[in-house]
Amino acid sequence: MTSATFRNPGVLAVEVAQIDQMSGGRVELGIGAGWFEQEHKAYGIPFPPLGERFERFAEQLELITGLWTTPVGETYSSAASTTSLRLARAAQAGAVARGPPIIIGGAGKTKTPALTARYADEFNSAFQAWKRPPGSSGSYAQALAAAGRGEQEMTFSVAHTVVVGKDRSRREAAGRRDRARGR
Repeated sequence: MTSATFRNPGVLAVEVAQIDQMSGGRVELGIGAGWFEQEHKAYGIPFPPLGERFERFAEQLELITGLWTTPVGETYSSAASTTSLRLARAAQAGAVARGPPIIIGGAGKTKTPALTARYADEFNSAFQAWKRPPGSSGSYAQALAAAGRGEQEMTFSVAHTVVVGKDRSRREAAGRRDRARGR
């Protein structure tokens, strides 16, 4: 998973498309709005307010998929508010005409389901007990239906930290370290 705040969407689209071609279609793009402020600070990356991060995230999904679906030999332009692309060459991915699978991660209850339904092949919920996606259990079903998709078209997954230790105190200490690091 990467944060929309970490990379330029045009460059990211080209990089992922090239990896897709080199790997014979085995790449997936995992992306979210960004949540871990400490990681941004550690690498000198600005950490804008949540609304701005979500705006950038939505625009990046539009730009990346736009570049992937532009026919080879044609150009793609977009005047998004955070990144403008002018006559960018198609970033044609190899295995699937619409580009590599997209995994969206997040915990939003309204915008995340809508973006997931529009752009993603998989939704990943991190660090939560898994029953249904976060928010109301119907929010993803409703968003998928509004996008003309069924729940069977979406993969739902969860990421967890696994801690292994010789005894309970070591496992608990390792778990505290991971939580402090944001894992």
